[in-house]
Amino acid sequence: MRSFAIMVKYIPNFFRYVALICCSIYLCPLASAQDSLTLESAISIGINNNLAIKRSIISEKIANVQLSSARADRLPTIAANVNNNISSGRALDPYTNSYINTQFKTYTANLNGDLILFSGFSKLAAVKAAKKEVEINNSAVKSLINETTIEIASCFTTILYQRELIYANTEQVKTTQSQLVLAKLKYSQGYISESDVFKIESQKASEEVILINNQNLYNLRVMELKQLLNISQETRLNFKLYKNNQTSLQLTQSNIDSLIKIAVSQQPAFQQIKLIEQRLLANIQQDRAALYPTLSMRYNYGSLYSDRNPNLNFNNQLKINQSFGLNFVLSVPIFNKFQNSLKVKEMKFELQKSRIDSEIEYNRLSKVIHQAYNDTKSAYQRYLAAQAAYNFSLRSFNADTIKFEYGKISVSDLNISKNNFNNSNAELVKSKFEYLFNSSLVNFYFGENFKY
Repeated sequence: MRSFAIMVKYIPNFFRYVALICCSIYLCPLASAQDSLTLESAISIGINNNLAIKRSIISEKIANVQLSSARADRLPTIAANVNNNISSGRALDPYTNSYINTQFKTYTANLNGDLILFSGFSKLAAVKAAKKEVEINNSAVKSLINETTIEIASCFTTILYQRELIYANTEQVKTTQSQLVLAKLKYSQGYISESDVFKIESQKASEEVILINNQNLYNLRVMELKQLLNISQETRLNFKLYKNNQTSLQLTQSNIDSLIKIAVSQQPAFQQIKLIEQRLLANIQQDRAALYPTLSMRYNYGSLYSDRNPNLNFNNQLKINQSFGLNFVLSVPIFNKFQNSLKVKEMKFELQKSRIDSEIEYNRLSKVIHQAYNDTKSAYQRYLAAQAAYNFSLRSFNADTIKFEYGKISVSDLNISKNNFNNSNAELVKSKFEYLFNSSLVNFYFGENFKY
């Protein structure tokens, strides 16, 4: 780069800056060819390593287990038990049904079954509530993924912005260094004063300070991104530059209100609130079921063997002593201190709160998406204005550079022109990345992937 700077010093200034700009265009693809971390890969790494997302996924798995438990609760309950009893002293003879004072052994076996036939559809409501809980947790995972995606994209875009700004600052320092060489040559020949040389040296020092500050900001943003990705700070990251053509991007959204309404309804955060409403409705059905009678069916089978009857073997005793039982139990709630009805009333108020929360979330998301859309339009207008300002300041600076070489303007005028060019260049870079991020954010809200 040193030989390159020496070479361009001898060509006319206008062509020198044109050459610098062209070289920056051609050097960027060469740099990006060596880079590896794209926005898409950064988002993928961040989502896979995010602890909050991992925790939310586990909660979703727990909700799935609870759903299976609610479904299984509709099945009958079956239990078997075997009892071995050794009696010594006064006890009841299982065959004569009279008390005896002899030691004997008894073996009994029972099989019991219990099935709820009707319970006010509480089991069905419990399954419905468990399903909604699974969907709520699924929406929570998606919501965290969206938040993580936007956060990573914002940090990644800032890194690209700082990187391009550093490149522009570096070129500015090189240009000022060339001017300083020329100024020293003019001073040695008596065309300008020593104070003019000091002014260019001061300009160069100021630009170096700006370069160092931007490098520090770049390192800080890289550190923040590593924290978002949950990777070691020692990990080396090579960022791949975007390939979008900024001038070709146009806003063609029409009927934005209806589009935003659809976008809000598709947001996981809004869907989560609506699912909470539906779960509360299922919970109300569950609580109401406690006000209805419960009908259950019970089945019992048993048999026994005792060594008090040596005339019958084990199999014969089991057959003779078999017993069967089938009964239906109807339980009618009469009074339980109004607890069930009060619980239903409480849940209705919870449902009203949830519906208000749904409206609040809808308004919030609608405002966020509207703001992102308006920011995109404003950023695009700023980008066009900054592009025009950059072109005019570049022409002005090139013209003033030629004037300075021929002694037509002072160093102070040249520095003013260069500062205007530097400011317009920085504003162009800033507006370009603002538009890039905001337009991608709007597309993300409308269901597209966040990518450059």
